[in-house]
Amino acid sequence: MSPLVLADFWIYHSTMTYSTGGNVDGYSFFDSPPDCDFVNNYMLISVSKDDVSGHKSGARCDGCDYQQPTLIEWNNKMGHFTAYSDRDWAMVDTDGNVKGHCQLATEMGYTCDMNRNAGRS
Repeated sequence: MSPLVLADFWIYHSTMTYSTGGNVDGYSFFDSPPDCDFVNNYMLISVSKDDVSGHKSGARCDGCDYQQPTLIEWNNKMGHFTAYSDRDWAMVDTDGNVKGHCQLATEMGYTCDMNRNAGRS
């Protein structure tokens, strides 16, 4: 997992690989930088989607494939917000109100074994 936005919470891009086969790509939300014990016991996961407008839950990130995000949008139990790089990472609600500013932090990452703690990478 690698973090994308730092505000009063952290958003990490997550890829979960299952022993039975298959991957789930999404974003994990945390109150602080997590360790693997925390990852294994609590995560708010929003599945990666192209469209999270209206009542569609999930998260999308433009530019995250190259770790150069320009927009991060999420719609989950935290609410529906978008953070924009061209607005100094303003976090904006669906009514256009700025609710805060985020800070991009791509230098940290974790690898965790969901069956046992593998440690920080």
